[in-house]
Parts: sequence; C-alpha cells; structure tokens
Amino acid sequence: MSFLTSHLRARNWWYEIVALDVRLLLGGALCPVIHHTGLHMIVVLMIMLAFLITTRDINPYLNKGHQAILNIILFAELSTVLFGLIVKAEFLTSAAESAMSAVMLAIALLVGRAG
Repeated sequence: MSFLTSHLRARNWWYEIVALDVRLLLGGALCPVIHHTGLHMIVVLMIMLAFLITTRDINPYLNKGHQAILNIILFAELSTVLFGLIVKAEFLTSAAESAMSAVMLAIALLVGRAG
C-alpha cells in the first residue's frame, strides 16, 4: 500500500483510500439507488462539494503542484455537475429557476470560502 501513500503527508495516510471510495460512490454506487434524477445530481453535488472542501482544507499532498492540480480537477468535476443541474433544471418554472440560481450562488460562495 505504500505506493498509495508515499506522496501524502504522514497525517493524511487515509486520504487515497477515502478518495477511491468517493470516486466509486460517485461513479456507480449511487446509480442503482437514484438513477439519473434531480435527486441523484443533488446528492452527487453535495458529496463532491464536501470532498472538495475537505481536500482543500487538509492539503493532503506533499508536493504543492500535485495539490494544485487536484484542486483544479475537483473544481472542474464540480462545475460539470453544476452545469448538468442547470441543464436538468431547464424545464422548471421561472420561480424555481430563481431558487436554483440562489442555490448555485450559495455553492459558489462556499467553494470560494474553502480556498
């Protein structure tokens, strides 16, 4: 297991195991439970947001370049899910779209504060 943890800070030895579990959960484990619904996208968004904020808070990698690339990748993944939510919400009424915009703004502010 040293190949998984050699590039991590000693106190964050557990990070790659959690990261693999998060990727497994987002990549397929949720699909049989809530298949491609708005709820599925919201759950994925919340998991990704929590993982992004946690990763940015703990800075698990020894190399700052690795950490910067990871932050960029996680932000790109989060942006992709947000875009999917916007596309999915296209059929909503204008009041619901306003509420969705407020939620998106709140998430963007949370992500901004995490940095």
